[in-house]
Amino acid sequence: VETIRRTQNEIIARIFNAVESCGEETDIHVRRVGWISACIAEKLGWEKDKVETLKIAAVLHDVGKISIPDAVLRKPGALNRAEFAMGEEPAAIGSRLLGGSSDPIVRMAETIARYHHEHWNGTG
Repeated sequence: VETIRRTQNEIIARIFNAVESCGEETDIHVRRVGWISACIAEKLGWEKDKVETLKIAAVLHDVGKISIPDAVLRKPGALNRAEFAMGEEPAAIGSRLLGGSSDPIVRMAETIARYHHEHWNGTG
């Protein structure tokens, strides 16, 4: 079991490194999302193991960003329509990349990746 957990943690770290390569701002953002998610879960009274699962899973929410060209990710000015449309795809791509797992962390990460851009009322 410990070997499996170490392997899982390494794979998650490697995926995180791929997302991190999208830029320093992304690195800070995904770490912050993991930390804030865990803080909120604690305040809501979640069990410690669920809080830890969320903290790890939440950092993978932007894994789909690896599908966006660097020129678009790092563009200093406004995005054109085609570029803006690319920014809407990563949630679906991240969901597909993480989908189909039986592991609780990866399942939670898939759900977070899929829905993290939804409005509170679920309208997209």
